[in-house]
Amino acid sequence: MMVFLAIWLVIMTALLVSGYLKGKKALKIFPPLSEVSILYQEKRASGYSTKSRKSKIGGAQNSLEVIVTKNELWIRPRFILFAFVANDLTHRFHWAQVKSISLKNNKQVIVTYQDGNHTLVDIHLQLKNAHRFLEATEKSQKLAG
Repeated sequence: MMVFLAIWLVIMTALLVSGYLKGKKALKIFPPLSEVSILYQEKRASGYSTKSRKSKIGGAQNSLEVIVTKNELWIRPRFILFAFVANDLTHRFHWAQVKSISLKNNKQVIVTYQDGNHTLVDIHLQLKNAHRFLEATEKSQKLAG
C-alpha cells in the first residue's frame, strides 16, 4: 500500500510540475500588465472555442481573463495550471487577426479570428459587461489604425 501511495505521489507531483511549466511557457506571450495601457479587463469570464470538438466541449467557467489594450485583444486563463489545457483559449490577438466581434443575448460576445491555416474560428465569451467590452474594442481598433 505504501509503495502505491509513493508512486501515486511521484506521478501527481510530476504532472503538477509539468502543467506549471507548460502553463508558464504558454503565458510568456503576454507582457506584464504594467507595461500596457488597458482599456477593458474582466477577470472572471467564461468561454469556449469552436476550433475543434474538444475545445467546444472543454470551455472555461469563470476562469478566463479578457483584456483589451490599446493595440490588442488578450484572452487567457487566470490560473497558470490551466494555460496548457485551455483548449484554444490562450490568445494575444492583433486586430488584423480578428475578423469580427458580435454581441449575442447582451452578455455573450463572439470573436471570430483567422487561425494559422486561414480557417475562421469563433470564441464565445460570457462577459459581465459585454457592451463596455465592445466599446473598448472599437476604441482600441481605432487607436491601432
